[in-house]
Amino acid sequence: MSKRDYHEIIDIMSNNKFWIYGYGKAAKRLYRQVVKYGFEQNLSEFIVTDLSSVNERFCEKDVISLDLVDKNDWIIIAADIVSTEEIYSYLSEKKYNKIIRGVFSIIDLECGPPIEFGRKLPAKSYFVNNSLVSWVIAIYLAATKYINQDISGKDIYIRLVSRWLGKVAAEKDYYRFMDKVKLCELNGFSQDYPIKVCKDLYLMDGAHRVVLSQCFGDGNVLADVHGVTREKWARITNTRAQGLDSEKELLNYLTKDEIAVLKKVYNQFAKL
Repeated sequence: MSKRDYHEIIDIMSNNKFWIYGYGKAAKRLYRQVVKYGFEQNLSEFIVTDLSSVNERFCEKDVISLDLVDKNDWIIIAADIVSTEEIYSYLSEKKYNKIIRGVFSIIDLECGPPIEFGRKLPAKSYFVNNSLVSWVIAIYLAATKYINQDISGKDIYIRLVSRWLGKVAAEKDYYRFMDKVKLCELNGFSQDYPIKVCKDLYLMDGAHRVVLSQCFGDGNVLADVHGVTREKWARITNTRAQGLDSEKELLNYLTKDEIAVLKKVYNQFAKL
């Protein structure tokens, strides 16, 4: 199961029994949102892998082992992104299939519902300033191999995304993106769900879709607009970027040759 948007999360938690897999800051953040939205009665307990290393109670709930959880119940993983991917794989191997990557759910719940749905925005608007977002987009563009370059867009992509997901998950993410590129080459771009933007239209989520629309579509994307400022969005997500929270930090992470190539990619695609 991939990311879920705000309304899906609300629907799942309001209509189903669910468990939180985690024991730490992320789990506390998610628990606060569960209480805030009034879903505490549907939260069963907290789950951990190793009961010997934790207390029996957490956030006024019991902490139990996974083998006590029915495979038909929903499990929301509350951990950092790297741990989330590891837990997700572990749960999948155990044949649990109602799994939510809670790191994204927490962010959706803290941001609140969209204030506008399906606004049409030009993808090119995210290519016009040297923000952190535009550099990430340039890296995704480089990975599509549509520009002659002296470096591997694949290597940069995996190295960047590894900072968020870990190397194994980053490689899987790269190949999923390449599969989407191939589909777009055959069929053109079709947007499956909206991107997410702040109320000043700063991009919160959806850089891949922005890239694919610019390369293979009509250059427009549909966006759900959330009522948060980019400053609040930065505060909410400050644990996600792991040292890549700003344009300066990203550029320090790249070599001079990589930056030069990405500038070329960025400038060429901005002219499409």
